[in-house]
Amino acid sequence: MIAGLIRRALRWLPPTTIVRVVTGPLKGARWMIGAAPHGAWLGRLERPQLDDFAAHSRAGGCVWDVGAHVGLYTLTAARRVTPRGAVVAFEPVPANAAVLDRHLTLNACDWVQVVRMAVTDHVGHVRMREDRSSSECRIDPDGTLEVPSTTLDAWHAAHGGPLPDIIKIDTEGAEAAVLRGGAGVIQQARPRLYLALHGDDRAADCAALLESWGYQRMTVDGSPLEGAAEWIATAGRDR
Repeated sequence: MIAGLIRRALRWLPPTTIVRVVTGPLKGARWMIGAAPHGAWLGRLERPQLDDFAAHSRAGGCVWDVGAHVGLYTLTAARRVTPRGAVVAFEPVPANAAVLDRHLTLNACDWVQVVRMAVTDHVGHVRMREDRSSSECRIDPDGTLEVPSTTLDAWHAAHGGPLPDIIKIDTEGAEAAVLRGGAGVIQQARPRLYLALHGDDRAADCAALLESWGYQRMTVDGSPLEGAAEWIATAGRDR
């Protein structure tokens, strides 16, 4: 009953209301309440994966967040790699990037580099389909939103900077394309990968690439790889 009352009360708050994250790796961070499901600011959204991600984001390290959305992982990394660290957030959807910018400003993380491009396996432009949820925008040739695209290899060749220790990839089904377009960086840097999965066929494509590069896959809770929504992949140097 109390939970129901709280949910009803939250509906009356403007989506731009700023709150403090209640618990988890982002505890105390400032967050726009309507930016994501309430689990984000309550510290529950993707919590096991986020805890592991936070634990491996080291001071002075470099993290690339591909499909950054509004910054749940970007802010988590930014809190941990400073000082002297680097965080690059790739987010192609203008509305999402605007909220991401707001979160970075609210939390004095203006130094994070935001790249407003879709990451895939070619440089140019792609069309994206926008869904009712801002987190579910995806590359689709029939989409109405056209955005510039890049590959991780091309972006790094053009802009330089440190190679990543960690790459998080959540691109609503384009994960294998991101891996193909980042093959050079990944095989050189051997980063820890956090990979969201969207369907068995796409998961199989990702698995084939990772295995060809000598990566080992696992789930954060030790559950079977088959049918999992997310994998962590490592180059064998850490678990």
